[in-house]
Amino acid sequence: IPEIPVTPTLALTATPIPSPTATPTPVLSPTEVPPAAPTPTPVVEDDNETPASAFIYSISNNEVTIEGLRDKSLTEICIPTKIEGCPVTKIGKEAFWFNYQLIDVTMPNSVNEIEEAAFLECSGIKKIEIPGSVKKIGNRAFELCLELESVVIQYGVEEIGDDAFQVCSMLTNVEIPDSVTKIGDATFEACTNLKGVTIPGSV
Repeated sequence: IPEIPVTPTLALTATPIPSPTATPTPVLSPTEVPPAAPTPTPVVEDDNETPASAFIYSISNNEVTIEGLRDKSLTEICIPTKIEGCPVTKIGKEAFWFNYQLIDVTMPNSVNEIEEAAFLECSGIKKIEIPGSVKKIGNRAFELCLELESVVIQYGVEEIGDDAFQVCSMLTNVEIPDSVTKIGDATFEACTNLKGVTIPGSV
């Protein structure tokens, strides 16, 4: 019987796969402290604006009314354009009255009304500029501002209320833009140093 040739069997050798090298977890010594995360930089509308935290305010219909000051020692304030993302549209009734220490106040163009007695007897204020966004200056708004020498009313203001500048005894000149259609009773009563008032034909 002829011999049947036998085909040799190939032997397969498994190549070992190296296990992945684990990244060692750093061990902090008791004296080491992990680095702190960076503090985010707050977004500020205007570098000159007084922080919102200095004011008492309310928000209604996504609009802010300034109602007063928390820090009564401030001598200069720049009212913010926005607080909590909402525009500041009103200086509220009696908001700053009897704040004798106030000398300088800046209002943004977002404000559309200065309510009654808002700055009553703020006797330290020497000048005020009312932006054209303001439609109405309320009754007695600046009454008894005894050191007030200069008032700038920008074009856009439509109404000046009763007694608005009554007993502003240092006030010398006022120019009223021709956007104004109404000036209330006794607006400039007892302004004993007032030498000139320009009243436009629009009134």
